[in-house]
Amino acid sequence: MKEDWRNVISTSARNSMIHKAMTARRLLILCSIFMYISGLYFRTIVPLSKGKTITNQNVTIRHLPCPSYFVLFNGQISPAYEIMFFIQFFSGFIKYTITVVICSLAALFVMHTCGQLEILMTLINSLINETEEKNLDKKLAFTVEHQIKMRNFLSKVEEILQYICLVEVVGCTFILCLLGYYIIMEWENNDAVSMLTYAILLLTFIFNIFILCFIGELLTDQCKKIGEVSYMIDWHRLSERKGLALVLIIAMSNSSIKLTAGNLFELSLSTFGDVSNAMSISISIYREIYFMYLVNDYKKDLRLSIQLNRWILKPLGAWPKSIKISFIERYAYMLVNVICISLIGFLFVPSAIYLVLEMDDAYNILKLTGPLNFCLMAVIKYSSLIFRENDIRSGIEYIANDWINTRYYDDRMIMIKSAKFGRRLVTICAVFMYGGATFYYFALPLSNGKITEDGGNLTYRPLMYPVSSMIVDARRSPISEIFFCVQCLSGFIVHSITTGACSLAAVFAMHAYGRLEVLMQWIEHLVDGREDFCDNVDERLAMIVQQHVRILHMVPAMYFTLMLREDRIKKCIRHLQEDWRNVWDANDRKIMLDQARAGRFVIICTLLFLFTSGFTHRLIKPILRGTIVIRNVSIRPLVQGNYFIFFDPQQSPAYEIVFSMHLVTGIVIYIVTTSACGITALFTMHACGQLKMLTVWLENTAIENQWSKCAIAQRLAAIVMHHVRIHKFLHQIQDVVGEMCFIEIIGSTLILCLLGYYVITVYNSMTRNVLRMIGVWPTPSNASNMERIATRLQNVTCYFLFTFIIVPSLLLMFLKEHDFKRRVRLLGPLLNCGMGCLKYSLLMYHAREIQSCLQQALHDWRDTVDWKNQKIMLSKAKIGRRFAIISAVFMYVGGLSYRTLVPLSKGRMLTPMNTTVRALACPSYFVKFDEQASPAYEIVFTLQFFAGLITYSVTVGAAGLAAFFVMHICGQLSILIGKFKYLNDIPEPEDRPVTILLADIFADIPITMSYSFRVSSMRNIAYQQDNEYSIQLNRWFLKPIGAWPGTNTGIGKVLSRGILFVCHSLIAFMVVPCVLYIIFEPDMHLKLKAFGPMIHCLIGGASYCSLLMHNYKIRKCVDHIRADWQYVGTTYERKVMLQNAQFGRFVSAFCAVFMQGGICCYCIITIPTPVNVWIGNVTITTHQLPCPFYMELLDTRYSPVNEIVIVLQLLSSVIINSVTVGACSLAAVFAMHAYGQLSILMM
Repeated sequence: MKEDWRNVISTSARNSMIHKAMTARRLLILCSIFMYISGLYFRTIVPLSKGKTITNQNVTIRHLPCPSYFVLFNGQISPAYEIMFFIQFFSGFIKYTITVVICSLAALFVMHTCGQLEILMTLINSLINETEEKNLDKKLAFTVEHQIKMRNFLSKVEEILQYICLVEVVGCTFILCLLGYYIIMEWENNDAVSMLTYAILLLTFIFNIFILCFIGELLTDQCKKIGEVSYMIDWHRLSERKGLALVLIIAMSNSSIKLTAGNLFELSLSTFGDVSNAMSISISIYREIYFMYLVNDYKKDLRLSIQLNRWILKPLGAWPKSIKISFIERYAYMLVNVICISLIGFLFVPSAIYLVLEMDDAYNILKLTGPLNFCLMAVIKYSSLIFRENDIRSGIEYIANDWINTRYYDDRMIMIKSAKFGRRLVTICAVFMYGGATFYYFALPLSNGKITEDGGNLTYRPLMYPVSSMIVDARRSPISEIFFCVQCLSGFIVHSITTGACSLAAVFAMHAYGRLEVLMQWIEHLVDGREDFCDNVDERLAMIVQQHVRILHMVPAMYFTLMLREDRIKKCIRHLQEDWRNVWDANDRKIMLDQARAGRFVIICTLLFLFTSGFTHRLIKPILRGTIVIRNVSIRPLVQGNYFIFFDPQQSPAYEIVFSMHLVTGIVIYIVTTSACGITALFTMHACGQLKMLTVWLENTAIENQWSKCAIAQRLAAIVMHHVRIHKFLHQIQDVVGEMCFIEIIGSTLILCLLGYYVITVYNSMTRNVLRMIGVWPTPSNASNMERIATRLQNVTCYFLFTFIIVPSLLLMFLKEHDFKRRVRLLGPLLNCGMGCLKYSLLMYHAREIQSCLQQALHDWRDTVDWKNQKIMLSKAKIGRRFAIISAVFMYVGGLSYRTLVPLSKGRMLTPMNTTVRALACPSYFVKFDEQASPAYEIVFTLQFFAGLITYSVTVGAAGLAAFFVMHICGQLSILIGKFKYLNDIPEPEDRPVTILLADIFADIPITMSYSFRVSSMRNIAYQQDNEYSIQLNRWFLKPIGAWPGTNTGIGKVLSRGILFVCHSLIAFMVVPCVLYIIFEPDMHLKLKAFGPMIHCLIGGASYCSLLMHNYKIRKCVDHIRADWQYVGTTYERKVMLQNAQFGRFVSAFCAVFMQGGICCYCIITIPTPVNVWIGNVTITTHQLPCPFYMELLDTRYSPVNEIVIVLQLLSSVIINSVTVGACSLAAVFAMHAYGQLSILMM
């Protein structure tokens, strides 16, 4: 860095570096402020604020910042406590200084690098401007030297910071989790000082992570800018030789360097959070708000006038409510009014009774008369505000209309001035009223102190509104505290009423004053006019007179609105019939029919769901539960719990009557719900159809050459009339279905919560299965409700059909079928259906990615203009289409033949038990019913047919998508090849066309670089020994399990196949019984305990299969390593390779020791431990198995079965661990070999 500062010559480069240095300095200051303030606050104020604590053992403890235990001395005795306190303080100071230094070093290095990269961009840009070839060579050499220097500096920075950043990020993440826990605990303890400290520390560590991610993002962006500058310069203007010199500069510039944390993850803002997405969303929101502000600026002015009034009167229920609110909201307003009147009455009535019956002193009577009169006035004002609600609403609407109609700047400034003055009056009134209430209801009673009566036996604090003893003795606790709180609340309501009334008067008066000033301005411009006035003097005079009359009648006459509409549904239906009657165009009728079909579909789906689930709940569920015996009393369950006073609903025929009434009531409820949903769907879809018709009309009107001026005017008039008619219909729909939708949503939400509770409490074991069967595919944001409903129904149906095949087939395989050959035969359909279910889930999971790919393909088709490129893409698309058609033909013909022709051709078969059986496509076992009896067989056959159809459709869809995407990519690559050929065929390129073509090419494909060379003249004599040294441990690990690649022939090949069979058998011997144990074990704790060994075995089996599948590739890599050792030339290169091979060998040995040593320790601890098992009255001592075993296969409790199973499981564990060790050792050896080759390449 010092050398870089010394070599800076130009002023612009120096300014750039100073700017980056100042940025790093600011980051350092911010980090220091956050770190030292929060850290020293935690080390000093938090322990001192806790003071001394007495434990349960009656020991006094003084807190330290970091609680500690000292073996040689007592840390609580002075001066040991003070010494440890100061040592911990200074150690914390050192720790915070280290953290600050780390962040400052990272910021300093990265910002210095950014400055140097900016200088490098300047150097690259200056290459084109140089005319003399000699100076160009010097500049080119200086640029390359500067770039190499920066790359070396960046590699050093990455080497220095990567592990420091890893420790910082991981440590801060753990500390953030703990700080969140500490804040929760201190919240429960009500320790405000500790909570504040932990919150500051939380922000500090978040800021530390943000600094590291922020500077990493800056470095990445700067490297990207270097790449853009390097290939966007006009390099074709250079000579051919000089242009080739830029290739390495471009190649090095395009390989961006990122700051990482231990090479595990990169430090960028995407790591800290998706800031770019949030920024784009916030910018769009701000833009919409800005445009809304430009259009609806009058709303801000209206808020300036009446906002404080709304805040004061709305909590009291005195703010004028909207005319179109629902009955629920209206009842809520009435409830608020009743509560406020009741609280004022709670204040007034007991004090009035006390005044009349118990007061004799004239002074106290006069003293209490004032507050009572104030309460009485508040009641009158509150009633006036409520009864004059319509007048107040009219006044507010008047103010709103005035603000809307005020468009001239000077008039608006006059009204804003008056509105601000009225707002100040409201604020002053509120401050005085609430300030007086606070002093009267809090300060005055508390300052008077307490009164002692009954010879010192009764002490109480007097109330501001005395309560008569005939009602309650308010001197006793807790009655006195309750009355005190309620009187304070009532007093604030009384003062709020007065404040609200005064504020309304002030706002209305100041608004009228502002309008009068505006009127005076208009009168002044009556003669000469104004830019917003009419041209005629008479019209201006009429406008002024109208405005004057409007001001004098500021509160206009009340508008009576019909609140209750009779026969609203009939009106909507008549409207709907009239719309159908007026449809004459075929396209309009088609649009309305499509929407009507959609509404009809919603009604049918609602009907099916409601009646299916409803009858199941009200009819089948009580019958299946049967009679319940509780405390020797038989109870027949009902759908809904009831208690009848006059008769016992469990006795016949009362039970049957009540059960039938419940069923009929349910039918009525479902019919009502279906009708409400049907009416909503019918009216809404009809409105959608009308709006679509209106859209079509507007599109057709835009084609003016088909219409004369008169026809266009008539057409526009018809469109406006139709639009108004649609709006009227929408208002009628809102009146009809608004309350029903509100009740339905609230009720359904409550029912969903209760159903969730029922599922959790009753069907806890089925939660996981239920969640797997739910379709969680996120629908697009612009999807309609109909599409969402159809998607959910499809997901549920498909998963139900998959489960309908998989579960009965598994039950048949494991519970009923004992023949091994038949079990193997059952695996085919089961695996086919399981693969279909898995592919279906993957398609749902990757729905957004698929949608993104389709959008990209759409953009590619849209951007393809040249007919040659379109022809290329069409040819590729046709190939993909043929692949999809061939896949569909094969899958559907073969699959549906298997699902229909094969079982039907077998007919009825007679089993050895003399039982007639009809074949199914997927043999199944159903516990609750016999699948061979009619009509169960036909239902199962049909459902299996549709399940197979879905399975094949999923396969065809996946294959079609793959073919489409791959062939689309092939088409794009063919177009790219054509662009390169066209670039090569240009004889004398000009600057601009070539630049445009290159930009087009580089937009399609990134620059890729590959270097391969083979120095055949250099040979390593001892390459066989070196190669054996590097891969020897891998061979030892993998050859005993048959996973080492080799070219075996004859007996060796047979022996290898035998080893593979033995290894697979031993792994299956552990996996299969463990899986069966997990499936049939009822204890959830034992199931979870068995998951660990089972998953370990499954991973080992999968790794073993992967090694065998990639045996050829492993052999290629081993041959590649042997060839690299053979062509190592110099002694230094061989030394580098041996060092890396030694490290890979160390990693392999380290992994082997840990894996095999761990399993040995586990077996040594587990197996020798004897376990007592009780079988009837006999106690058997056996050894615990390393992995759970399903007892129905073999009873492992007896000898020698127990010992044999233990030995086989130990062998299986050794094989599984050998697989893991072999895979890790291969990865280590290959990676370190590549690292050594890269080191040689750098030299």
